[in-house]
Amino acid sequence: MLSLCPALKARRASLSSAAFLSVAWKRHIGGGGGGGGERMRCDVIHSCKICESTHLWNPSAQNHTRPIAMSALLRPTNIGATLQLRNRIVMSALTRNRNVDDLKPGPASVEYYAQRATAGLIITEGVLPCPLETPWPYAPLMCSEEHPAAWASVVDAVHAKDGKIFMQAWHVGRNAGMDELRVREAVEVFQRSAELAKRAGFDGVEVLAQG
Repeated sequence: MLSLCPALKARRASLSSAAFLSVAWKRHIGGGGGGGGERMRCDVIHSCKICESTHLWNPSAQNHTRPIAMSALLRPTNIGATLQLRNRIVMSALTRNRNVDDLKPGPASVEYYAQRATAGLIITEGVLPCPLETPWPYAPLMCSEEHPAAWASVVDAVHAKDGKIFMQAWHVGRNAGMDELRVREAVEVFQRSAELAKRAGFDGVEVLAQG
């Protein structure tokens, strides 16, 4: 069980009107004046009954800081004119390296994305628009007629939970030996991959060209 820090104990009486949501310890390495060492700080998130807002409150301060706009984060929003998101939380791309069936997403990928469908928008792991040499041997592909059907299972699972999902089309750039000619080729494979993503039912495509 997490015990209260001394500073919070000293201020406990003044916080008796607050409904606590969570207590988070934060460890800070290094101190002032170059002396090193470490110290602990306890930040408290509470719902203030006076102004009816959510605040981050530091026990060492006399007053709580400005409100955290939690309600705004959870409100619906739109991307463009037609795509509505249930909230403003976006899950960024995270390489999973699980696509062992001819570099197509399988049941593990379907479950992974479905579990996270309550986010307003999911950006998939990087999906290669053509076979490229990468450090991740099981990074997924979207370049053949077989790939949209496999990805459709992922998309359908997310849509079944009222989620939205973009495919991240990912080219590794100079890591694949890019030159001027191959840049032109990359534009073509990106276009082809985006067309296949649309066929799979994705709500959009994020283009990532790096390296």
